[in-house]
Amino acid sequence: MNVQPYTKKQKSEIEKVRAAFQDYIQNSGYIDLLWSDKVGYVLLPLNPESEDGFRVESEPELIENAEMLCERLFTEIFYDVINFSGKGHDTDQADDEERAEVQRRLRPYIEKFPEYKSLAEPLYTQHFSPC
Repeated sequence: MNVQPYTKKQKSEIEKVRAAFQDYIQNSGYIDLLWSDKVGYVLLPLNPESEDGFRVESEPELIENAEMLCERLFTEIFYDVINFSGKGHDTDQADDEERAEVQRRLRPYIEKFPEYKSLAEPLYTQHFSPC
């Protein structure tokens, strides 16, 4: 059985996003992006602080399109800033300094993918509360 999870255009768009974020994905201890010939790309949330090494933190996510992948990676960068700021507060309490840092870290990706700019903007506005 030869199932294609994406059209050629969808896969090409996802590949562009994956390539742009490759260093971030490779260096993150909290996510990995895997390829499956059966279902396509799978985003794997990890917990690197588990007692027995890396563990899958929650349900893997099947990546449906480039927009979804970009949005998830933008959100991961947001979490990185908040969780490593040392301020010990929830994500919905991000302060101006943290929002500015999120914006700074996302800028290169937004410049590369201006069509996804609207996905990033909620991450550095005052009332953002990620799901």
